[in-house]
Amino acid sequence: MSRYILPHFPGYSVVENELKWVPIKNVYSPPVFETNVHCHSIPLTHQILKFIGNIIGKDGYHFKSITHTSSSLYIYIRHGHIEIWTTSNRSLEIACNLLYQHIDQKMMHYGYLKMTVST
Repeated sequence: MSRYILPHFPGYSVVENELKWVPIKNVYSPPVFETNVHCHSIPLTHQILKFIGNIIGKDGYHFKSITHTSSSLYIYIRHGHIEIWTTSNRSLEIACNLLYQHIDQKMMHYGYLKMTVST
């Protein structure tokens, strides 16, 4: 494996001559080299972005929980979108449903109507 890949793709390291992926906290480090991985992007409204810290949770608590519950690989906010990296349509469906429910709950808490996610 080329040593030149590593600085350009955070989260990857060479272990026993194999490229291994481990996400890095607070650094965009998606599983771009993993097999059968797909990325789905959900655009967010300006209202949602105002409360994004509460939606993500302290130390990423809510996103980590949704990632684990949905069997997704990686969920990250980037350029006003939520990226969901998964290996199956089923885990993507579960992650999207959990994210929509969570965002609706948070936005209703702050006095906004439901379904504020742009689709």
